Amino acid sequence: MLKTFNYASNPPTVIEVSSTRFEDWRDLLKSKLTPQTQIVCCLIQGNRGNGPLYKPLKNFFLTERPIPSQIILSGTINKRNFLLIFNLFIDKRINNN
Repeated sequence: MLKTFNYASNPPTVIEVSSTRFEDWRDLLKSKLTPQTQIVCCLIQGNRGNGPLYKPLKNFFLTERPIPSQIILSGTINKRNFLLIFNLFIDKRINNN
């Protein structure tokens, strides 16, 4: 088991999606997510306000698979303090659900 930020967890499962179609993402996620899945982080292309998969994925995790999730736009990764902000969002998702 990994122990990071005082949370015990198994190593993450990485799923690579080569499509930009939401239907492909949805189908692959449905086939890979299990009842043991605790949180999902998706890295998608786009900048703030310009991620065509952002809203459909958020809706998917709110309605079809209510799993704590964080959708990250590739344009935000290079921003200052990204890791700090990302960790705070993940901590919030884990503690609120």
